[in-house]
Amino acid sequence: MSLLSPGGVPAFFGFDERDPEARSCFGPAAALALALAVLPFLLLLLVDTDRTVPLAFLPAVWLGWKTSKPARRADAWLLAWAVIAMIVSAAFAPHTARALVMTSAVGWTLAGTLVARNIAGCPAAIRLVLTGIVTGAMAGVVMVRLGAGAERMDFPTYWSARLLGAHQFAGAISVLPLLFFIPPSHRALRILATLAAVIIWTGLAWSGSRAPAMGLAVTLILWFWRGSSVERRFLLLWVPVLSVTALSLSYPLGTPYAQLGWWNAFTRTAHATSVEAISSERTHFWSVTLKHALTSPWIGHGADNYLYIHPNQNGNQPHNVLLQWFLEYGLFGAVPLVLLVVRGMSGLLTPAAHTGMATRPFNIWACSALAGAAAYGLFDGVFYHMIVFMPVAVIAGFAIGQRNPDGPAGFVIRNHAIGRGLLMMALGFLLLHNWLYLVLIKGSNITPDSPPARILRIFPSSTYGLNFWIERWRATQPDVAMEWIKWAEEASIAQGSFHVYAAQLYIWKKDYKSAEMEMLRCLGKVHYTERPDVIEVLANVRRLAAEQAAKAASESSSTQTAPSP
Repeated sequence: MSLLSPGGVPAFFGFDERDPEARSCFGPAAALALALAVLPFLLLLLVDTDRTVPLAFLPAVWLGWKTSKPARRADAWLLAWAVIAMIVSAAFAPHTARALVMTSAVGWTLAGTLVARNIAGCPAAIRLVLTGIVTGAMAGVVMVRLGAGAERMDFPTYWSARLLGAHQFAGAISVLPLLFFIPPSHRALRILATLAAVIIWTGLAWSGSRAPAMGLAVTLILWFWRGSSVERRFLLLWVPVLSVTALSLSYPLGTPYAQLGWWNAFTRTAHATSVEAISSERTHFWSVTLKHALTSPWIGHGADNYLYIHPNQNGNQPHNVLLQWFLEYGLFGAVPLVLLVVRGMSGLLTPAAHTGMATRPFNIWACSALAGAAAYGLFDGVFYHMIVFMPVAVIAGFAIGQRNPDGPAGFVIRNHAIGRGLLMMALGFLLLHNWLYLVLIKGSNITPDSPPARILRIFPSSTYGLNFWIERWRATQPDVAMEWIKWAEEASIAQGSFHVYAAQLYIWKKDYKSAEMEMLRCLGKVHYTERPDVIEVLANVRRLAAEQAAKAASESSSTQTAPSP
């Protein structure tokens, strides 16, 4: 079958043009595939990627309005419950603007899940979407190797090797079913799929990430357990071949950036002397996150609140999906989300007679992949980094959508103006956030009383780049600059840096006592690796304060002892 043959792309992936359902699934599937294929390129855009990239699902959602299928009542009500809980937590969050923006990003990701659920009964649509996931992951490896984006990132394309591993996990679990379902007679396609599998598995090994490798292992074990004898033979052949090939090919790629390489991961694990070291400090993150979450256990603190935990952790990320949901949405929101994931994995225990023969292999794979992603999420950020959350959300849609319905449709996007309205509101929040993000970075003539500045004070969803504004203002309007700094000390996720800015202004005014107080407040917020620098500055401020006090005392003493005229 060729892309240029009669029927073109739809026929190439197996869409039957005589089947109305297949025809209706092609558009949404193609849009999902395209969104997932361009993910690494979207990371290079000058936007807040984790809160913007889900809008790539917009074409798929638009094309999927008319493609729906009956939903189990339990699934529909759990989804509605989760959405309500997320909105409530954002509305009452200490940092509402930030919570609304991240909740909006999650909402658009869930919309992509619903589109995937609605086309899950069409094997051709699944093949097309998986091709998109695989293409994106393969492109990511090539882009990292070429150094795309390295001039402005800590790590090419992905910002860190950890996110490279996250994306390659999504590709690694998606390329195997493609390889399995290509008929042996299509040799050219099998060669292409094999090449893709080798590149992606090599990328995963090269990333040096242990958590995604564990998630992949869980996926393969469950697939082997519940798969047919043919699937088991396939896994027994291809998993060892790909593993050995990936480990061998990734080693010559070297370590141009920190923590790359499976050998690096092995060394870190072998030399670890404690559970905290083995987990890369995650056990410490978990205890801090749980303690903070328990201060608002019912509705949580709102999405993205982990960024405001003090003192700062290494990125402040919980690195555990259960703790993340508990912190952000409380028990009210975490319970329906966990139940949705469990119901997505429940297909592993569904008898074959209760699933369609055409989709059962895909169903077993999708449920296994979702379980692997959930296991991975217990140790890393699968559900807050969109580079992996988006593919996993689509896979979850496939897992949930391949079960037989037991009742009329519940909350289906096409049938509910409420769902459409919420998505439009979410779109508005995301567009406003990214406009502010760009203005903060690029705005060179912003004044404190300008519309962008006033909007930022009302909706501080981002303060990244605010230091550029303050640098310009404090030269001519130091009092105004100080007022903004004091505001940013509470609104920003980088609060420690604004305490430093305040201390600098106080030092310029020779108010060393106030500068000392600012550095003490800074000390309680920064990550432990930054504490030595803060302590050094604090010591210098105290020295200046002591010299100032001694000079003042000396002048006072001289005045008192001077002879009267």
